[in-house]
Amino acid sequence: MGANNNILIGIGTMLWGSVIFFLIRDFPRLDDGHPGPALFPGILAGLFIAFGAFLLIQSLRTRKHLRTDPVAPSQDSDKNLLSMEASYSPQGFVNALCVAAAILFYIFFVEILGFLITGFLLLTLLMIKLKVPIWKSSIISLLSTVGVYILFAKILRVPLPWGLLGW
Repeated sequence: MGANNNILIGIGTMLWGSVIFFLIRDFPRLDDGHPGPALFPGILAGLFIAFGAFLLIQSLRTRKHLRTDPVAPSQDSDKNLLSMEASYSPQGFVNALCVAAAILFYIFFVEILGFLITGFLLLTLLMIKLKVPIWKSSIISLLSTVGVYILFAKILRVPLPWGLLGW
Protein backbone atom coordinates (compact mmCIF):
# COMPACT_ATOMS: atom_id res chain seq x y z
CA MET A 1 0.00 0.00 0.00
CA GLY A 2 1.22 3.47 -0.73
CA ALA A 3 2.19 5.90 1.99
CA ASN A 4 -0.90 8.01 1.27
CA ASN A 5 -3.17 5.02 1.85
CA ASN A 6 -1.42 4.21 5.13
CA ILE A 7 -1.81 7.82 6.25
CA LEU A 8 -5.55 7.63 5.60
CA ILE A 9 -5.82 4.26 7.34
CA GLY A 10 -3.88 5.56 10.35
CA ILE A 11 -6.13 8.63 10.64
CA GLY A 12 -9.25 6.48 10.18
CA THR A 13 -8.11 4.03 12.85
CA MET A 14 -7.43 6.86 15.28
CA LEU A 15 -10.86 8.37 14.55
CA TRP A 16 -12.51 5.00 15.11
CA GLY A 17 -10.79 4.69 18.50
CA SER A 18 -11.99 8.18 19.37
CA VAL A 19 -15.56 7.25 18.42
CA ILE A 20 -15.37 4.21 20.71
CA PHE A 21 -14.11 6.40 23.58
CA PHE A 22 -16.98 8.80 22.91
CA LEU A 23 -19.55 6.00 22.93
CA ILE A 24 -18.36 4.40 26.19
CA ARG A 25 -18.27 7.64 28.18
CA ASP A 26 -21.75 6.98 29.61
CA PHE A 27 -21.19 3.33 30.53
CA PRO A 28 -21.90 2.73 34.22
CA ARG A 29 -19.07 2.82 36.75
CA LEU A 30 -18.84 0.12 39.40
CA ASP A 31 -18.21 0.72 43.08
CA ASP A 32 -15.04 -0.25 44.94
CA GLY A 33 -12.80 0.35 41.94
CA HIS A 34 -13.90 -2.80 40.08
CA PRO A 35 -13.66 -2.58 36.31
CA GLY A 36 -16.95 -1.83 34.65
CA PRO A 37 -18.39 -2.59 31.23
CA ALA A 38 -16.27 0.17 29.65
CA LEU A 39 -12.97 -1.57 30.46
CA PHE A 40 -12.47 -3.75 27.38
CA PRO A 41 -13.96 -1.31 24.84
CA GLY A 42 -11.72 1.36 26.40
CA ILE A 43 -8.65 -0.86 26.02
CA LEU A 44 -9.56 -1.55 22.40
CA ALA A 45 -10.14 2.14 21.73
CA GLY A 46 -6.74 2.96 23.19
CA LEU A 47 -5.12 0.28 21.03
CA PHE A 48 -6.88 1.62 17.93
CA ILE A 49 -5.57 5.10 18.65
CA ALA A 50 -2.05 3.91 19.49
CA PHE A 51 -1.66 1.69 16.44
CA GLY A 52 -3.28 4.27 14.20
CA ALA A 53 -0.80 6.86 15.44
CA PHE A 54 2.06 4.40 14.92
CA LEU A 55 0.97 3.75 11.33
CA LEU A 56 0.51 7.48 10.69
CA ILE A 57 3.97 8.37 12.06
CA GLN A 58 5.62 5.51 10.19
CA SER A 59 3.96 6.53 6.92
CA LEU A 60 4.90 10.18 7.34
CA ARG A 61 8.53 9.22 8.07
CA THR A 62 8.65 6.96 5.01
CA ARG A 63 7.13 9.65 2.85
CA LYS A 64 9.55 12.30 4.17
CA HIS A 65 12.55 9.98 3.74
CA LEU A 66 11.62 9.22 0.15
CA ARG A 67 11.28 12.91 -0.67
CA THR A 68 14.51 14.06 0.99
CA ASP A 69 16.86 11.18 0.14
CA PRO A 70 18.95 12.39 -2.81
CA VAL A 71 20.51 8.96 -3.31
CA ALA A 72 17.26 7.08 -3.90
CA PRO A 73 15.96 7.50 -7.45
CA SER A 74 12.31 8.42 -7.65
CA GLN A 75 11.39 5.36 -9.72
CA ASP A 76 12.85 3.02 -7.12
CA SER A 77 10.99 4.94 -4.41
CA ASP A 78 7.74 4.41 -6.25
CA LYS A 79 8.50 0.70 -6.54
CA ASN A 80 9.14 0.50 -2.78
CA LEU A 81 5.88 2.26 -2.02
CA LEU A 82 3.92 0.07 -4.40
CA SER A 83 5.60 -3.23 -3.61
CA MET A 84 2.67 -4.47 -1.52
CA GLU A 85 0.15 -3.50 -4.16
CA ALA A 86 1.91 -5.78 -6.63
CA SER A 87 1.50 -8.72 -4.23
CA TYR A 88 -2.31 -8.82 -4.48
CA SER A 89 -3.53 -11.95 -6.21
CA PRO A 90 -6.80 -13.72 -6.96
CA GLN A 91 -5.71 -16.41 -4.50
CA GLY A 92 -5.51 -13.80 -1.73
CA PHE A 93 -9.06 -12.73 -2.54
CA VAL A 94 -10.22 -16.36 -2.41
CA ASN A 95 -8.50 -16.79 0.97
CA ALA A 96 -10.31 -13.71 2.31
CA LEU A 97 -13.62 -15.12 1.08
CA CYS A 98 -12.84 -18.42 2.82
CA VAL A 99 -12.29 -16.59 6.10
CA ALA A 100 -15.60 -14.73 5.66
CA ALA A 101 -17.36 -18.02 4.88
CA ALA A 102 -15.78 -19.59 7.97
CA ILE A 103 -17.09 -16.76 10.14
CA LEU A 104 -20.60 -17.24 8.72
CA PHE A 105 -20.33 -21.00 9.27
CA TYR A 106 -19.31 -20.37 12.88
CA ILE A 107 -22.24 -18.02 13.47
CA PHE A 108 -24.81 -20.48 12.13
CA PHE A 109 -23.40 -23.78 13.42
CA VAL A 110 -21.69 -23.08 16.75
CA GLU A 111 -24.91 -23.70 18.71
CA ILE A 112 -25.48 -27.02 16.91
CA LEU A 113 -21.93 -28.40 16.87
CA GLY A 114 -20.56 -26.60 19.92
CA PHE A 115 -17.59 -24.32 20.34
CA LEU A 116 -14.92 -27.02 20.60
CA ILE A 117 -15.95 -28.90 17.45
CA THR A 118 -16.70 -25.80 15.37
CA GLY A 119 -13.52 -24.00 16.40
CA PHE A 120 -11.35 -27.04 15.76
CA LEU A 121 -12.92 -27.73 12.34
CA LEU A 122 -12.72 -24.14 11.14
CA LEU A 123 -9.14 -23.57 12.25
CA THR A 124 -8.01 -26.87 10.75
CA LEU A 125 -9.76 -26.28 7.42
CA LEU A 126 -8.52 -22.70 7.11
CA MET A 127 -4.94 -23.74 7.82
CA ILE A 128 -5.17 -26.60 5.31
CA LYS A 129 -6.52 -24.09 2.76
CA LEU A 130 -3.45 -21.94 3.48
CA LYS A 131 -1.24 -24.97 2.75
CA VAL A 132 -0.25 -25.81 6.33
CA PRO A 133 0.45 -29.56 6.63
CA ILE A 134 -2.52 -31.50 8.02
CA TRP A 135 -0.69 -32.76 11.09
CA LYS A 136 0.51 -29.27 12.02
CA SER A 137 -2.88 -27.68 11.42
CA SER A 138 -4.59 -30.35 13.54
CA ILE A 139 -2.22 -29.93 16.48
CA ILE A 140 -2.30 -26.11 16.34
CA SER A 141 -6.11 -26.11 16.00
CA LEU A 142 -6.54 -28.48 18.92
CA LEU A 143 -4.22 -26.50 21.19
CA SER A 144 -5.71 -23.15 20.15
CA THR A 145 -9.31 -24.27 20.58
CA VAL A 146 -8.67 -25.85 23.97
CA GLY A 147 -6.65 -22.80 25.05
CA VAL A 148 -9.42 -20.39 24.08
CA TYR A 149 -11.97 -22.66 25.79
CA ILE A 150 -9.95 -22.74 29.03
CA LEU A 151 -9.46 -18.98 28.96
CA PHE A 152 -13.08 -18.05 28.33
CA ALA A 153 -15.13 -20.92 29.80
CA LYS A 154 -13.01 -21.77 32.83
CA ILE A 155 -11.05 -18.66 33.79
CA LEU A 156 -13.37 -15.84 32.64
CA ARG A 157 -16.51 -17.98 33.09
CA VAL A 158 -18.01 -17.01 29.74
CA PRO A 159 -20.54 -19.68 28.74
CA LEU A 160 -19.63 -21.28 25.43
CA PRO A 161 -22.04 -23.54 23.52
CA TRP A 162 -21.56 -27.26 24.06
CA GLY A 163 -23.53 -28.44 21.03
CA LEU A 164 -23.06 -32.14 20.31
CA LEU A 165 -20.77 -32.60 23.31
CA GLY A 166 -23.51 -31.51 25.70
CA TRP A 167 -25.78 -34.44 24.84
